Amino acid sequence: MKKRSLSLLAATAIVALLAGCSGGASAEEDKGLGTADKPVTIKFWHPTQYAPQIVEAFEKSHPNIKVKLTVVPSNQPDIAAKLIAAVQAGDAPDVIKAEYQMLPYLVSQGAVAPLENLKIDEGNYRESVRGLVHFGDKDYGAPEDFTPMMFFYRADLFDQLGLTVPTTWDEYEALARKVKEVAPDKVLGNYNYDSNDLAGWSAQAGADWWKADGEKWTVGIDDPATLKAANFRSKLIKEGLISTETGPGVNNMLADGTILSWNAGAWAPGTIMNANPQLDGKWRAAPMPVWNEGDTETAVSGGSAIILVKNTKVRQAAETFIEWFTDSEEGILTRWKYSNNLSGSDRLDNSKEILEMRPSPIDPAQDYLKLVASQKAKTFSNWGPNALLMQSTWKDIAPKAVAGELSMDDAIKKLQTTVVDDMKRTGFTVTD
Repeated sequence: MKKRSLSLLAATAIVALLAGCSGGASAEEDKGLGTADKPVTIKFWHPTQYAPQIVEAFEKSHPNIKVKLTVVPSNQPDIAAKLIAAVQAGDAPDVIKAEYQMLPYLVSQGAVAPLENLKIDEGNYRESVRGLVHFGDKDYGAPEDFTPMMFFYRADLFDQLGLTVPTTWDEYEALARKVKEVAPDKVLGNYNYDSNDLAGWSAQAGADWWKADGEKWTVGIDDPATLKAANFRSKLIKEGLISTETGPGVNNMLADGTILSWNAGAWAPGTIMNANPQLDGKWRAAPMPVWNEGDTETAVSGGSAIILVKNTKVRQAAETFIEWFTDSEEGILTRWKYSNNLSGSDRLDNSKEILEMRPSPIDPAQDYLKLVASQKAKTFSNWGPNALLMQSTWKDIAPKAVAGELSMDDAIKKLQTTVVDDMKRTGFTVTD
C-alpha cells in the first residue's frame, strides 16, 4: 500500500537537528533483551490510567524485560517540553506515547529515534495512520490507536424526543433546530474550540493543512474546506443550536441530558463513562454526518503513536515492547479491555474476543467495534512541525470569532498566518 508521507528531502529538513547525533546505542552498546539473571529495564512515559495494566501484562509475558512506568500529564505541549528537557539532560525515557500531531515537532527537535527492528509496513497497521508516523524512508513510531470521528448520541433521549440520527451536516443543522423547538433546555451538541475537531471536520471536507514537496512546504489551513467547516460551527453556536461549554461543565451537561450528542473520536465512550458511570448502556454510535449525501468518509480526531526516544541504550527491548504494545494479540486485547480505543493495527478486528467487548456507555445491543472498524477516515497527508502552536493559537482566537470580535474567515486566516510565519522563522521554506 502506498504511504502518505513526507518526501525524503522534506524529512531531511524536519530532522535537521538530528544531524550528527546518534538515535540510540550502537549494537555493541545496546543492552539487548535481558536474561533471567540480568533483566533489562525500559523507562516508559504514558499519560493514561490503563498504563499500569499494560505494563503488568507485558512483563508477565516478557520476564527478562522490566518496564519502569511514569504516568505523565495528558497535556501535549507539557509532555513535549518535558521530553525535550529530559533528552537534553540525558535523563529521558526510552519509550513514550505521543499524539500524532505532536510527533513531527518531536522529530524536528531531535527528541526521537527512528525504528530499526520494527517495520510498520510489515505489521498489520492501518493505512490511514501509517503515514502519520513515517518521514522520508523511516518510521518514527508505531500507531497505537485509530480514532475515527463518530456521532455518539443518547439513544434513550432521542427516542423520547422523537429525534432521528442525522446522516449529513444539513440534517444535523435541521435536527439542532428541532431540538430547540421540542426541548428548549437542551442542545444537540457542544463545541469547545478543540483544534482536533476543526481539523477533522476540515479534512472530511477535503482540506490538507500541511503538504511537503521536496524541501518546500505548502500550508493550506485557510483553504475553502476549512472555511466551510469553521463557518458551519460558528453559525450553529451563534444561533444557540450547540453549546460551547468547556471543562467539567461538559460532563455535567452530558450526565443530565442537556447535551444530546457528541461528534468525537472513537475514544469518547471511555471519557463519557469515566465521568458518568450512571449512563451505562444509554449511548449509541453512528457514522459522523457527511458534507454531501452519498459521501462515505469520516475524519480522525486525536490518536497516538508509541515512539522510541533518542539515545536509548535499550533499543532491542524497547522495540520489542513497542511491537507488543501496538501489534500483538495480547497487547491489543489488553489495551482494548482497559481503554476501549480501536487499535492502530487491524489484526484482531474480526476476533470474537474483540467483538464481544464494548465500551460501557454504549448500548450492548449495538455491534460497536464492527461499526468503528468499518469507518473510512480522511486524514491530512501529515501534521506539520508546529501543529502544537496551531492548537494553542486556535484555542485563543476561535472564541473571539464566535463572539464577533473578528469574522470566522479572518480567524482562520490569522491561524494560517501564525503557522506560516512560525515555520519561516524556524527555518522551513513555505510556498505561497
